[in-house]
Amino acid sequence: MEQPGEPDPFCERIRIRGFPTQEYLGLIFAYLGEGEPPSLPRYPDFEGPGLREVLTYTRHCNYFNSIDNDGIHVYFVHRSPGRDWRNWNGKIPQSTPIETEYGFGSVGTRRGSEGTARGMPNISFRIATDQYTTLHDAPRMDHLAWRVPVDDETHTSFNVALVHAYTDEEVRRYHEWQAEFQALGVSEETEVGLIAQTLRGELDYDSVDLPTEALITYQDHVTQQGQGAIPDHENEHLGRTDASVILRRKAQSRELRALAEGRPLKQWFPPSRAAGVTRGEEQQSDASVAP
Repeated sequence: MEQPGEPDPFCERIRIRGFPTQEYLGLIFAYLGEGEPPSLPRYPDFEGPGLREVLTYTRHCNYFNSIDNDGIHVYFVHRSPGRDWRNWNGKIPQSTPIETEYGFGSVGTRRGSEGTARGMPNISFRIATDQYTTLHDAPRMDHLAWRVPVDDETHTSFNVALVHAYTDEEVRRYHEWQAEFQALGVSEETEVGLIAQTLRGELDYDSVDLPTEALITYQDHVTQQGQGAIPDHENEHLGRTDASVILRRKAQSRELRALAEGRPLKQWFPPSRAAGVTRGEEQQSDASVAP
């Protein structure tokens, strides 16, 4: 800013490299490419009425650990307090992954689940049903997230939640729910400590007792970081429930080959209700690609 020791100051001719930015949905997006930035993708489902909440978390593993995560995990990773597969007569609901105009979705064998999508290249999009209120003991919320690599062994997730609270009374109840959760005293330091103890083998995974939201976050952290910061993909043994992982990896390889060879890439569009990411009662959909 100043160079008081220079006879001929030249600080005004020095510039820090800058990038075009745009604020949207409570987040700031930066374009890191060359030339003019393309239009920022829009998500109309999150622009409507309701409360928008923004939060982030950092997970100490490669961001593909999160992107590879599929909805089958909810039946055993989150069996407490979630959807234990034994409640489905010992059969995890099956689903078929599909490539879409936005990325990847799925068609399932039952109704009533959350409509979920994986948007290319690093986006998670979930439209919650009324079941969310029952499972989480919270107002219904739609979720949108970007899993952004920090380095090879760390990524940060930037999350937007649209809370379906429209009246003063609904807003008041939502803030009361938040206050009740915060009053339980589950700090980030506590959660990080429990994760570290579990990964070191000092704490039993099933013995951890946390409020629902904190417990689900803990379970995701442990199972994703427990695979290793960079998993050994060369020696994986993928099975039937990994169909969505296989489909996405094939599409990414296809697009990377096209980029390397100078061929046109597929144009992806943001996921939305209009694109078929709908509530379970409107479409047979399964949470097989849920975060």
